[in-house]
Amino acid sequence: MGNKIKKFMGLDKHDEYISDKLEKADHKALTFVSAFTALLGLGLIVTLLIYKVAIKEKPRYYTDEWQRIHFIAYGVLVLVALITFAYCIFIYKKTKTNENSLQVIAIIFCVSLSYYGVFISIMDLQVGRDGNIFILTQIMILGNMTLIPFIHIISSFSIFFVYAICAYAQNSFTLQNGANLVLVWGVLVVIATMRYHSNLKMYEYQEQMDYYSSHDGTTGLFNRLAMVGHLPYYMNEQVIVMMCDIDDFKKINDTYGHDVGDDILIRFGKLLKEHFGDYGCFRYGGDEFAVISETEESTFIKKCEKLRGDFEDYTVKSTPVKLSFTGGYVVGSIKDVSDFNELVKKADILLYESKENIKSQVIGKKVS
Repeated sequence: MGNKIKKFMGLDKHDEYISDKLEKADHKALTFVSAFTALLGLGLIVTLLIYKVAIKEKPRYYTDEWQRIHFIAYGVLVLVALITFAYCIFIYKKTKTNENSLQVIAIIFCVSLSYYGVFISIMDLQVGRDGNIFILTQIMILGNMTLIPFIHIISSFSIFFVYAICAYAQNSFTLQNGANLVLVWGVLVVIATMRYHSNLKMYEYQEQMDYYSSHDGTTGLFNRLAMVGHLPYYMNEQVIVMMCDIDDFKKINDTYGHDVGDDILIRFGKLLKEHFGDYGCFRYGGDEFAVISETEESTFIKKCEKLRGDFEDYTVKSTPVKLSFTGGYVVGSIKDVSDFNELVKKADILLYESKENIKSQVIGKKVS
């Protein structure tokens, strides 16, 4: 059922980033709604107490059993709401536990709201009291706002059918309250759909912003800022850091224009990814690129030679340009950011030493 709802909503067509975001319960909404529900439940309990003490002539239905059942129902509602609120504030917010546990708590909370709505409202409908229908509508809508969108829709269907069956079983299902149920169900489904599309647009925009902040717009490689974010994957590992740039790029760019220059940058970026993978290649700035690799040095050198050959074979838009690149690399381990910066600095020094002597080569050394 869940997969069909996801497919119907188009959730299965999105990438892992967006799907992951859309399949998380809303922590902030759950915190707010549980607090609101606890206060609402306490208010109802206080109202019952005041009604019991202050009102002398009570309605016929206001029996000791009716009062006891309502106290228990309101008490359960308050207890579940307070437990949910405490979990959101003192456990999830501080420990950031598994997202699935938050979703389970949200579902339990919404089931409790449904229990309150069905159990209490059916009893009140039997005696002609329909005030709780309004309260039911509000807290069920708020409760469902804490669920992920596709479960929100499923819960909307289930709430409608459970409520209708219970009302029918209690002989209190009329055309009027049936219409009210359909209205509540319709509101819930519309809100769930609106939430889904609103969240989808927000996460798509956020994904685009994350991409543009970490990637180079011309080559599609990770940019210089993204290098530091990748460091945790290389900590306490021996890596090769290479700095390289395209030979005579400024002269080519000035002679043949930026279109040719961009074409060369894009081609070199693609070749870097082909030989060293997407994750370890970066555009450092201008025509300078960086590569972080965990391969053996002998394998790395072979890849560099293959890269050099492929780049030299590339024809640039019918120009006589002969392409080549020069690189310098160091082999070392990374324990913190300062170690990484030092490796980059030493690789950069080797790059410029190489360019002063013989271009179109890659030189390197091991560092302690």
